[in-house]
Amino acid sequence: MQSLVDRKGLEAIQAVAEKAKEAAENGHWKNSSNYWANTEWIVIEKTRGVDFYNIHKFNDYWGDSLTDKPELQLMLKAGRGKSK
Repeated sequence: MQSLVDRKGLEAIQAVAEKAKEAAENGHWKNSSNYWANTEWIVIEKTRGVDFYNIHKFNDYWGDSLTDKPELQLMLKAGRGKSK
């Protein structure tokens, strides 16, 4: 079975998910929620649009220009959608 993410993508997803876990373990719930939201967007970015909560639904957001996708414009303006 082939993965929708490469090694670099998996590492980016795991890194921010680990930050969410650590923040939750330390009782920093707001930070944990923010990291979890970032995890969701990184999954979408690295998998080219796999819906985080419905893995069976696949939208190739990156097949078109980002300027054609208003939801991605909002995501990028909010500082999400790009892994750091």
